[in-house]
Amino acid sequence: MNRIMKNIPSSRINFNKSISKFDYRMLMNFNSEFSLSEESKVIKSYNFWNTHQYLFNTLDEKHVRQEDMFMYQQIREKILSESGQDINYVVNSLVFYLYSIKPNSIKKILWSCFGDVMVENLKHNLNPEDKICPICGKRFKPVVVNQICCSKECGTIDHRNKMREKKVSQGVTNVSAPMIGSIQDFIEIYG
Repeated sequence: MNRIMKNIPSSRINFNKSISKFDYRMLMNFNSEFSLSEESKVIKSYNFWNTHQYLFNTLDEKHVRQEDMFMYQQIREKILSESGQDINYVVNSLVFYLYSIKPNSIKKILWSCFGDVMVENLKHNLNPEDKICPICGKRFKPVVVNQICCSKECGTIDHRNKMREKKVSQGVTNVSAPMIGSIQDFIEIYG
């Protein structure tokens, strides 16, 4: 059954094929430990406010209004005060719960209430020394100081693209299949 589940794609989140699989753990603060159960105060409080958000005035969902921002601030404060835990513990618990135990749940309240903390965790967890390949979009650790691409294949494609751009900027109109009339034309184009 587990092997079959790996082959069934998630219908909830669609990513670009060049980007690797989403890792929810990058949204967590690794310096903070947490334990989780369905009876956790954090989970109980989140589930209550997730189902009772109608208690706040939200008539227009098309635009983020001041009332919506106030509602999410109030829900955030209520979850923090009812659980009695620090914000990193709460965010780690909710991220783990909503991305691993209940992956099909709607995460709007999570992101609206604690999105700033999760973005800071992302910034902290992603290594700023890593580079992103301009061709395939993968994150990699450069071996050489001025390495631009992650592999030789991507380097070849990048070099080819740069040569095309150079020829286009020099005024050659048909870069992919130039019409060559003589040896002199060939030398001018491919120099």
